[in-house]
Amino acid sequence: MSGTKVASSQVRTDAEAMEQKSPPRYQQIADVLEQEIGDGRYDEDRRLPTEAALGRRFAASRHTVREALQILVAAGLIIRIQGNGTFVTSRPAGQFSRVVGTLNAMITWPGTRVEVLSEMEVVRDVGAAGRLQIPGEFVGRAVTRRLHADQPFAISTHFVAPEVAERLDGLGPHESEIDTVVGRVEQVLSERIAGGIQEIIPVVMRDREVCEQIECAAGDPVLNVVTLYYDDLGRYPMLTDSFYNPDRYSYRTDLRRTGQ
Repeated sequence: MSGTKVASSQVRTDAEAMEQKSPPRYQQIADVLEQEIGDGRYDEDRRLPTEAALGRRFAASRHTVREALQILVAAGLIIRIQGNGTFVTSRPAGQFSRVVGTLNAMITWPGTRVEVLSEMEVVRDVGAAGRLQIPGEFVGRAVTRRLHADQPFAISTHFVAPEVAERLDGLGPHESEIDTVVGRVEQVLSERIAGGIQEIIPVVMRDREVCEQIECAAGDPVLNVVTLYYDDLGRYPMLTDSFYNPDRYSYRTDLRRTGQ
């Protein structure tokens, strides 16, 4: 392993900058290294500095550095080989990597665009109506596809109450620059519907129709994210069922413990 020396002035600069931030030290270190990996500072399959070298750079213990590296392992950015070192992994070209730490981050998609594949219409769907806890068997439904660098990586079916769907009749197939459907619903209703969310995230095999839309082979495993939005009164105004091409999308949560 390399024994690269780090100037004391750089140690103070990196350490002092981190003292001014609120996240835990290991998260700060992980964020810096992730940014450097994204900027191409470390080539694919190139060995990273040792834990001791990183500890000197960030004025942190080896335990703290080890926790930071574990975050990058979980994100698929590095691999650790016992007795050989830590290496940057290869990432498919054009993959959209998303880090989620707040609900606001979860309902925004910077750097992407959306296509409306099927305009909002009222259809019979007993299952969706039941999950939204609305009377009757009918719901509003629209289908969108999200792209990054002009490559499709997700297809989503959105469900709302019929009366909401009627006010969203402008959500047609030519409106390709809307940010999110949940944002459009909140704009139309002039109220916040996403006070919180519930998510179920299984891995499933999808049929040809879905895979054609996100450019994966039929029968390949895809990430299925079912999101149920609820407002501040505990009502469920919107349900989204999404499928993601795992070769073009990675999803990482960054949650911090609060309270005692």
